[in-house]
Amino acid sequence: MEKKRENRAGRKRWLLIMDAVLLLALLFALWQLVATLVSYRRAQEKYDAIAEQAVRTAEPQPTAAAPGAAETPQPTEKPSEVPILVDFETLRQQNGDIVAWLYSADTPINYPVVQTDNNQYYLTHDFDRKKDAGGTLFFDSRNDIAAPDRNLILYGHRMKDDSMFGTLPDYAEASYWEEHPVMYLITEQQSYRVEIFACRTVSADKMQYFATGFESEAAYASYLTKAIGQSYWKAPFAADASYATLTLVTCSVYANADNPRVLVHGRLVPVD
Repeated sequence: MEKKRENRAGRKRWLLIMDAVLLLALLFALWQLVATLVSYRRAQEKYDAIAEQAVRTAEPQPTAAAPGAAETPQPTEKPSEVPILVDFETLRQQNGDIVAWLYSADTPINYPVVQTDNNQYYLTHDFDRKKDAGGTLFFDSRNDIAAPDRNLILYGHRMKDDSMFGTLPDYAEASYWEEHPVMYLITEQQSYRVEIFACRTVSADKMQYFATGFESEAAYASYLTKAIGQSYWKAPFAADASYATLTLVTCSVYANADNPRVLVHGRLVPVD
């Protein structure tokens, strides 16, 4: 009888220990979740502040009134298509690596884009060059932004709160592409309308998907044709090698030994 009581007491102690371990594990997981959410929020607030300082909505500018004419301002005949104006001088004071701004209406994508001599630094540093798991959007170090290569490659993390390139995998759905068919890439030299024409998942280990230059126009046309052929949906226009391409890159939502990456391709149409 005494032995049975000892066994029950032992089992009870074991259950209490297990409950305590599970509770600690739950509290630790909750702490990690809260810490991650706070980190996401702080990062987004920082980028919101950057945008507030350096970006404003483009609006039609009034023409000067002729002497004696009514003082009611009249809009210009042809306002710029680009929906935002970017103050690169202000951005350069914060980070000399600034080269562009990427904007997509009605999405979280409204960020500065940097470039440096390697493809590692901005994976773990924010625009202020401080350590941050969310990193910064950055161009491939091989790219020439001033005289654009045939394929500009732009990297960003797929954040769980949809910040950075967290929404890129949504382009796997035709319905999302139909709602967001266009982005804008703004540089000091030129602004571009980015007309999205393909979304595909590829292996990060196969460098042919990440080519920036091509040996011939035929090779470039072949790259575009393959991108369209592997896309989750079919664009309403064919591959056009007369335009440069912007390729947006982020991690896939799927884990695989192939190290998958989501690629979203858009043709770069120069605009005023």
